[in-house]
Amino acid sequence: TDYAYEIKMRYLIKYSGLKIIFFFGLIACSVVSVIAQPANDNCTGAIVLPQTCPPTAATVGTTAGSTDGWAGSPGCQQSGNPEVWYTFTSTGTSGTFTVTNVTQAGVIEFILVTGTGCASTFTSVNITCGASPLTVTAALVAGQQYWVTISARTSEGTFNICLNVTSP
Repeated sequence: TDYAYEIKMRYLIKYSGLKIIFFFGLIACSVVSVIAQPANDNCTGAIVLPQTCPPTAATVGTTAGSTDGWAGSPGCQQSGNPEVWYTFTSTGTSGTFTVTNVTQAGVIEFILVTGTGCASTFTSVNITCGASPLTVTAALVAGQQYWVTISARTSEGTFNICLNVTSP
């Protein structure tokens, strides 16, 4: 929300016995709501996801203030969806991700990729879009690093993400 204020100021200054009146016309100020970008707004700031997650220990996330770092439309939605990043190095061969308690409106976009680092070309492992709660199961390679992004098409908001890695 923007708020605009008009301030008229009149100053009386006494200097060496002379009175000088300064009129500073109209000064306009604008106060703008500013939301800082989350630390995990891009790949290099990805937050490490724990690989065992009971429901009470979910990682809390937010897309408020985030930007769209993907080039083009890598997921199942249009481009321009601000996302946040998570990473983990798999300790098993199967991962179950659950995204819940989403306050952002619209469809959740979940993207799971692998690569050799943030500057590399990513290989898509799983792309899923759906309503909350969203559960995604993916085959993983033990010892491989993965990145997850979470976004929503129509708004910013908070969510919980859980990851459980197993070797069935």
